Amino acid sequence: MNKLARLALASILLFPTVARSDDDPPTAPVTIPGASRFDVTSQAGGTYRIFLYVPDAPAPADGYPVMYALDGNSSFGMLVEFERIQRRMNGPVAIVGVGYPIDGHMDLDRRFLDFTPPTPPELVRRFPGATHTPKTGGQDAFLSFLVDELRPIVGRKLKVDERRQAICGHSLGGLFVLHALFQRPGAFQAYVAASPSIWWNDRSIEAEARAFVADPSRVAPARLLMTFGGLEGAAVPGDSAERNEARKQTRMAESVRAMADTLAPLADTGLAVQVAEFPEENHGGVIPAALARGLARSFAPAP
Repeated sequence: MNKLARLALASILLFPTVARSDDDPPTAPVTIPGASRFDVTSQAGGTYRIFLYVPDAPAPADGYPVMYALDGNSSFGMLVEFERIQRRMNGPVAIVGVGYPIDGHMDLDRRFLDFTPPTPPELVRRFPGATHTPKTGGQDAFLSFLVDELRPIVGRKLKVDERRQAICGHSLGGLFVLHALFQRPGAFQAYVAASPSIWWNDRSIEAEARAFVADPSRVAPARLLMTFGGLEGAAVPGDSAERNEARKQTRMAESVRAMADTLAPLADTGLAVQVAEFPEENHGGVIPAALARGLARSFAPAP
């Protein structure tokens, strides 16, 4: 993990409560300055917990750029710290974490539903320890919620630059980010797909990409950053042969590079594609580095 990622993680981790004596100083909850949260129920009936961060800096003349972050229960705090670190380079950025009303960091069932296309049960890979096959197929309803329902709410809470909107997601979230680019081009101006699950549903996202390339008239100028860890696909010592084989079959590096090659013909239409590898990171460890790079890339001045 790089130095920037370690700094951000160290600044937001909350350590377990330990026993204290009467001589110990009193404790208080830790809060993130400038951050708030609220719950929203979508028209499709799903309730989301929204984490909103407004920088302690005046809004630019055109409003704040905004980064929408999937898995907001876990990604929001990291992105807030990265925004503070990067602000002197790219200016203030508002962060909107899109999560779920839970106490934990990730609602696995909800993200399977929200981030995926309709998927035959035999192609659904269960998460570790699961005793059931999660539902899939909610990605279009979730995309409509983000663009048509949530963004107007955010726009009423702060001054927003509608021409500088970004979205980021990891794993199945990265798969969803690619789907958002292909199905609602122009909805965002920057897309960050970290370790995208291109393998999902017998690699159906690749067919979406080919259809997108075949109709350049639909393409809007945007930046796409895809990232992956150099250790993704490598066997984990002590883990089961089945799970290690599943890691290998994702073909992460190969899949991301092939997706970039597929989209290369769209460079003349204004779709700028970049791939970043973090050599010493695995699928989970790559998250902080990918978010930091994604935030920087999304709002860097145009070359």
